[in-house]
Amino acid sequence: MPITNPDHVLMLAFLDEPHPPRVIDTNPVAVEYGARLLAADRAAGTVRLGFELGTRHTQGNSVVQGGVLAVLLDFGIAFAVLTRLPAGGSAGTVTLTTQFLCAAGPGPCVVSGRVERLGRTLAFGAAELHAGDGAGLIATASAVMAVQPPR
Repeated sequence: MPITNPDHVLMLAFLDEPHPPRVIDTNPVAVEYGARLLAADRAAGTVRLGFELGTRHTQGNSVVQGGVLAVLLDFGIAFAVLTRLPAGGSAGTVTLTTQFLCAAGPGPCVVSGRVERLGRTLAFGAAELHAGDGAGLIATASAVMAVQPPR
């Protein structure tokens, strides 16, 4: 029986027909962070994802915990890679390197992810996390993803 990545199924449907922003309800982590698919481009290997962070994602000093921001950046890179994979394919993070540029508070934010290189077994990508109002760059990341061919 083939294994299907529900995030990839959602991405392919979004790419096949123009859509308004779409809630990503295909996995519980995406739901926790209020993930929305805002834009995607198969040819460019790019995505824009929106997230809504609440006070439950903050540390004691009222800033969002860095691990949460890393998760959002990982989503951006993974979804960008999914734009370039054939139906039934998937990818998993091998390495994720993050750079935190400033603190983030609760509220909306946007991640822009892109594929920098796609090979047969590995994909290389990057992402930027901005405040929802577009005012500032909060963090960046680069990743290597293991490409899983359709099974």
